[in-house]
Amino acid sequence: MHQSSTRLMRMTADGRPFTNDYKDLFSTLIASLSLNTHRVHFKTFPFSFTTEEALANLRYLKLTHSTRLPDAKDPSRILVTTSTTTFSMAEDIAKLLCQRFILSHFIESVNEKNLTIFKDKAIWKLTPKGIAIVSRFVKRNGVDTPVINDLLASPYNTMQLVILERDPETDAILQDPFMIEIIFRHFVGIKPNIVSSNIQDSPDDYTDGIVGVRIIEQKFIESSRYCFNGLSAFLWLMRCCTTITYREAIEIATIFINQNLIIRENTESPSKSDSFKFSSSKNDIYMLTDKGFSISGWKDLDVYSISTVTTKSKFFFIGANRKKQTTIKNIRPKIIQKTDPESYLTFQKDIFYDINTGLLNNETNHKRLFIILNDPALRFQFRIFLQENYCEENLSFYFESIQFFQLAEHAIDPISIQESLTKAYDIYNAFLVEGSPCELNLDYALKQSLADCMTTIVLNDNETMKNTLDSVVKLFDKAQKQILRLMARDSVPKFLQSATQLKNDTNQFQEFMKPTFSTHPISQTS
Repeated sequence: MHQSSTRLMRMTADGRPFTNDYKDLFSTLIASLSLNTHRVHFKTFPFSFTTEEALANLRYLKLTHSTRLPDAKDPSRILVTTSTTTFSMAEDIAKLLCQRFILSHFIESVNEKNLTIFKDKAIWKLTPKGIAIVSRFVKRNGVDTPVINDLLASPYNTMQLVILERDPETDAILQDPFMIEIIFRHFVGIKPNIVSSNIQDSPDDYTDGIVGVRIIEQKFIESSRYCFNGLSAFLWLMRCCTTITYREAIEIATIFINQNLIIRENTESPSKSDSFKFSSSKNDIYMLTDKGFSISGWKDLDVYSISTVTTKSKFFFIGANRKKQTTIKNIRPKIIQKTDPESYLTFQKDIFYDINTGLLNNETNHKRLFIILNDPALRFQFRIFLQENYCEENLSFYFESIQFFQLAEHAIDPISIQESLTKAYDIYNAFLVEGSPCELNLDYALKQSLADCMTTIVLNDNETMKNTLDSVVKLFDKAQKQILRLMARDSVPKFLQSATQLKNDTNQFQEFMKPTFSTHPISQTS
């Protein structure tokens, strides 16, 4: 069976593609390339590609995924369902998109680190951020090609990307205060990343998402604290988060200022408006506020003394009465065969102990689950917890099914109905079909009903298509309810237990604060 549908990419108010479509387009391009080894100035660069190869493939991209299932009515027959995603565009649009990929820090020149123009006859490679984007796409869509598998198993796959929560309607980054504090905790790192001020900033400073922004010696400020420059902050936000544009990185850093997490140090008499603007210049120096120190969760700061770099700088003492933070390990996917750095899950809010939330009171786990799902900060932390326990697909299916329900609700004409059914096929192939890359743990009867429905759909007249869509909605609703029950029964109690144990166990907390970094040499970074 093969069904097709065509739609335009969703665009934001400022004229860029929605993040998910944008990342899918990029990942599809990378999956279509041969990613050979190229030689430039006596150096070789594996998993690289040329400008001409990218433009030729991007003009007409195709990604095909097939599933094979026994026919429920006749097990001797094999039903093959094929899902094909295509992107087509003019050459000038293709070049503009590649330009955007550079500015999003998905790709970079192999020999000109600061090149921001997608010029002809150049050689390009993926950044660690770009590889992380491709990795999530491959897992979601079941892409299985030797070159992609080799790329993901290579020492270049180092990034533990911070996945930013976005508004499903506008694609804007959610600015929940506690969500921002979680991003900030990642931004400053598990411990101060102290670097000499004589070393120039480089995108290669941020290759894993574990090391925080570069902390530099500030010689000209008598009351020097932990300082960093605007360029370092910008590079971290662009390299280690799912930021897409320069504007998004600046907005996040500006929110850090507005939430009193950082403050500009080297402005003699800033105006009220200037003091709340973030500058990505290397000449603008910022430092952590007392609140920023409290949120950072840094422990035993004397261990990270600047004396290892220079003895001329002073650092602000953090008192023993600061707010406690808790952490949890973030385990990398099994496909990466290397020593993985430990990350952390920050329970910034005392939400687990707030009597108003009901999370640890007499609420059911089902109600607790919806509290988590409706709070951006808790949802972010819950997703990381599910990643550690290899069941993130449950949460992903829940939100993707919501998108499908919204499409189906407004599907009244043949085009919108067909688009809704195409979305249903996409979700079915990713989560519901037997052997799918993110197969859910549903009961057999429901799986069989889904298979019967999804493998016998015929698109002819409008009325039949609408009736078919209604049937699919009912089955997906049953699947969603099963997954919600599963998360409420199994995941929520473990999630809350992890939070309380880590908060109460000081020794365990301190142990989590000791990161173990990868020992693989990185000749180039992503």
